[in-house]
Amino acid sequence: MIERHIKPEVAAIFIDVARGRRGIYSDDAAFEDLLADAKAAFDAADPETVEIIRQFARAEVPDGGVLFHGLTVDQDDMGE
Repeated sequence: MIERHIKPEVAAIFIDVARGRRGIYSDDAAFEDLLADAKAAFDAADPETVEIIRQFARAEVPDGGVLFHGLTVDQDDMGE
């Protein structure tokens, strides 16, 4: 198990993506633009965490995991 603390400014990126998933962005192209912007911002804000995620994805460990700390879940933002 890999554990990683997420910085508050990086957590804000996830919140923006979650809000986009709730229909704030009206079409697929706008959402794809949002994802591209979020990925770029995430990479700029916390490249070490991005590299950990990439390494984990490449490893293809079926029973492994990455546990992130510092992310709060607001059900109103996330939706169902």
